[in-house]
Amino acid sequence: MVHSGQVCYFPGLAALETAIGYDQTIASLQAALPNHRVQNYFQQKPTLLAEADHLAVAWNSSANGSDRNVVGLITGRNYTTQNTSPAFVHISTLHVAEAQQRGSLLKKLIATMFVGIWRREGNLPTWTAIKTFNPSVYNALLRMQQMIGDGVVLYPESTSTRSEDNMAIEHVAGQIAALIEPNCFFDSATGAIRGGGGSIGGSYWPATPRSSHDEINRFFDERLAATDRMLCVLGLDEKRGKPSTVKLLTRWMASVPSK
Repeated sequence: MVHSGQVCYFPGLAALETAIGYDQTIASLQAALPNHRVQNYFQQKPTLLAEADHLAVAWNSSANGSDRNVVGLITGRNYTTQNTSPAFVHISTLHVAEAQQRGSLLKKLIATMFVGIWRREGNLPTWTAIKTFNPSVYNALLRMQQMIGDGVVLYPESTSTRSEDNMAIEHVAGQIAALIEPNCFFDSATGAIRGGGGSIGGSYWPATPRSSHDEINRFFDERLAATDRMLCVLGLDEKRGKPSTVKLLTRWMASVPSK
């Protein structure tokens, strides 16, 4: 297990069940998100955690230390190289406690998963994808791209100017979309997966999620209906992006207070 303050990486559901337990994870996450339909979400997706190859979980311990109350969760699933797509990690779910949605926990969950993958597998995924309705997720990936610098690309771009790197990544995004949502239309020009919310749609949130950046909020509002999802793809260059990512994320996690 890779610990980062109150955040820990687990190599699959079995390790999480030993440390916290499945029912405790879902119940305490629902308590941390009382205005979100967490339990319904996992009832609609009963195999999601079992299919995860990587999990990072944040928790607060009870006063006597006997219970771990989950306040954040991210999962990743490995997709191997196929004829129609490259290998990638799909971030299949991401939840952050309501009281901590304006803090650093979202970025810390992403960082802990990346560092855990590196320590477990000796490498980082060249491509990481997530479909999301939450502009804060895109903002966290954008901040990561800006922090790491050269060797990192992020799709889609939130500006009207499309770089050569992003035009190339559109093709990869289309291949990924075809695997994770084969029955939905993918608009490569905007990143929108039409109907990508599936059975969840917009019912998980009490209101449309917002980030702290109005420009990114507008970017999502202009492209997505409540049932759609934005496909975000982060690409890391083997020689430049990956070593810098591990070094900078490890340093950043060490500098962030546990609360």
